[in-house]
Amino acid sequence: MLFVRSMLVCLCAGSSTLMRLVTYVFLRWIPSSSLPKVIYSLFVAYFTLFFYIFSSERQAVLEAETRGLANSSEKATTAANDSSEKKTGENATVSPQPSADTPQPRSLWSVLVWGVPSATRPGATLLTIVINVSLLAFALDLIYTSHQVMPIFNLAFTRAGYVSDTSARFVIREALRFPLIVRYREFDPSKPDVFNITNWSGWLEKNFANKLDESTDYTALVDIAGLKPATTYAISTPSLNSTFTTAPSAPGKFSFLSSSCIKARIPYNPFDHPLKINGFRIHRALVSQVDFFLFLGDFIYADVPILMGEDEEAYRIHYRHVYADLKLSEFNRLPMVHVFDDHEIINDYDPGSSKLYYPATSAWKTYQGTGNPPPVHPNVTYYTFERQGIPFFLMDTRSYRSLKHDPDGPNKTLLGKDQLHDLRLWLEEHRDAPFKIIVSSIPFTKNWRGIDMYDTWAGYLHERAIILKWFWDVGGVVILSGDRHEAAAIKFPSPDGASKKDAYEFSASPLSQFYLPIRTHKQRDNEDVTIMYMPDGNSKVGKVDIETRDDGSTILGYQLYIDGTERWNYTLKA
Repeated sequence: MLFVRSMLVCLCAGSSTLMRLVTYVFLRWIPSSSLPKVIYSLFVAYFTLFFYIFSSERQAVLEAETRGLANSSEKATTAANDSSEKKTGENATVSPQPSADTPQPRSLWSVLVWGVPSATRPGATLLTIVINVSLLAFALDLIYTSHQVMPIFNLAFTRAGYVSDTSARFVIREALRFPLIVRYREFDPSKPDVFNITNWSGWLEKNFANKLDESTDYTALVDIAGLKPATTYAISTPSLNSTFTTAPSAPGKFSFLSSSCIKARIPYNPFDHPLKINGFRIHRALVSQVDFFLFLGDFIYADVPILMGEDEEAYRIHYRHVYADLKLSEFNRLPMVHVFDDHEIINDYDPGSSKLYYPATSAWKTYQGTGNPPPVHPNVTYYTFERQGIPFFLMDTRSYRSLKHDPDGPNKTLLGKDQLHDLRLWLEEHRDAPFKIIVSSIPFTKNWRGIDMYDTWAGYLHERAIILKWFWDVGGVVILSGDRHEAAAIKFPSPDGASKKDAYEFSASPLSQFYLPIRTHKQRDNEDVTIMYMPDGNSKVGKVDIETRDDGSTILGYQLYIDGTERWNYTLKA
């Protein structure tokens, strides 16, 4: 019996310790979709063992006390009967002897640290079960509160999308106020109270009466054309009064941010609002220093902690959550251009998960794609644009790829035949541009390894080798990537030794998520040369400054910010 009791105590301590460890990892490090089931199973096992041990020990203590009282009464009576002979019976006391079944007192350490109950320490026992129940409650809070309690059907917001030298795009959502009227005009800095008026004469107007419905989740694209270059405009919508500035038409200086990967309340803090995204607040000061934001994917984590549904509305809720928080920061005023990655669909998405692709990408197009520049072709999800003589190509690294575990070779593709062809034409068209910016949601380098390495370009090395030759041929290629929750800079040296032909990659993420304590980046050859590697930090963003100078040279400066502080910078010259 003693052996069985010891085994149950060990199992109770083990399940408690494992549950606490796994829950900590889930809340503070990696909110993997596989961990909730582990937490639930460990809690059920712990809860069952806890109450069995506690009730058994409590019953044993009560029986011991009862047995002790009975023995004490019997021996006291015997002592009284013998008192006339021994003359000592009036003061006789007998201490009950514990039996083998009586539980021994358990240390405070065992109760609080290992989670094992003790009938002789009721206060500590109550505290230790409260700790484990609270951890379960925190996990349930992270998993369910935002999605089940806050679908925010009536969310209203306005966000800036792509802004060129003569046009601007805005995505607006209004579920309650109709008709939707958007007004804009040139901004006069001598009249800062431009929005405090009742007479809208002089304003241009777009009316969206009866054009908002459930089919687009009550969103609309406001596409404003015919604007003047390098001009500031005021815009007024039901949910935003703000200004925006069109790009200059001539080469000069501009700046933008680059990052990916956001998830509310990661790392978990029970006192944070369920929709709070810390990265938006950490880097708020950068908004006024840049012209736009290239968001490189994983804007939502549809499958983290768990996939809440497989229809389009389940995905829409995630976007509403992010924009509900985004409107509280300055980032909704900053023009944003987007690509998507796996978590907008499901982790490590490839065509084998095709049933989720259409509802997921439909929601992405509603909230993200419509605000982008026009796609290269109708109905594709890769984009190009130019800013002051600098061309940008935004890859779609998910829609057209082969299965990641297919054998690498000529028949395996990540971009697909058409996109690969369009990339080649684009590179040739912009051969004379000093820099060509290419956006890849996943790292182009093969220096990142691990269980998911085949989800990146490291799993498509045949096609990557072809593209690298194109990069070296035209020169001036700079790749911006995210996804890995780490930061790194890579140089791809040109085989002919001409430094002007070298290609570079700057990868920074997450904007607001966990980072991995395990290092997975390592240079393995001289084809991918690591310049910088900084894995730590829950919020990383790259700031890119490009300036064309009077002497005809062009400078590209990259600054890496981690948790609000500049940690590294690098300069390229063309």
